[in-house]
Amino acid sequence: MTGARYEVHVERALLHSISCEGRIINGKGKPFDGVDATLEFAEHEPNRLDELPERAFFGEFGYYPKLPQEPYSSPCFAFNLRYLPEDARCLLIPLLSQEAGTQVILTVNLTNEEEELLSATEELRGNVRHYSFEVRRRLIDYNAVLKRLEEARVRLEQRTFEGETRSSSGKGVSEDHFQRIRRLLLAGGRVPDIELHCLSFEQIDALADELGR
Repeated sequence: MTGARYEVHVERALLHSISCEGRIINGKGKPFDGVDATLEFAEHEPNRLDELPERAFFGEFGYYPKLPQEPYSSPCFAFNLRYLPEDARCLLIPLLSQEAGTQVILTVNLTNEEEELLSATEELRGNVRHYSFEVRRRLIDYNAVLKRLEEARVRLEQRTFEGETRSSSGKGVSEDHFQRIRRLLLAGGRVPDIELHCLSFEQIDALADELGR
C-alpha cells in the first residue's frame, strides 16, 4: 500500500473510516501484478439494537478489467473492507502508520475464483472471505538505489535531448534482462551503472515506482 487517510466522526470523536491506495503485487508473476487498487476500511455499522456482531463482516470488492475498446484503460480493484472499532485502535492505525522504509502488504482472500476474474470483460463484484496484513521492514537502502535510477533517467534525458539515443537503445533492454535487473535491485544486489543506463524511460519509472512503495 502506498498511502492511507483517516476520517473522524466528529459527533462521536471516533475514527470513522480509512482510505488507502496501493498496487496488486503477485510474486508468482501472474497477470494481476502491478494492477492499481483502492481500499476503503469502514467501521461495521451496528444493527437496529445498536449492537455489534461478534465477528465483523469482511467486506466486498469490485474488479474493473481493462476494456478492449479503451486501449489506455488500466485494470483495477476496489475493496470495501469492514472492521470493528477496537480493530482500528489496536490494529489498523498502528499497521498503516509505519515508519519510512516499511512495506505493508494486505492480503485479501476473495470468494471468486481467479479464472473468473481473469476472464472478466466487464465489472465484476463479489465478497471478501477474509483479509490479513504483513509488515516488511526494509534492510536495503532503497533511497540510494532510487538516486541511481534518477541519475540514469537524467542521463537518458540528456542523451535524448542531444539526439544521441539510437532507436534501438531508446527501447530499453529485453524483458528477461529487465527482470534480472529488477530481481537484483530488490535483493540488494549490485547492478553496474552501465546496465541501468541501458534502460528505457518506462523501465526506469517501473523500477522507481516499485522500489518507492
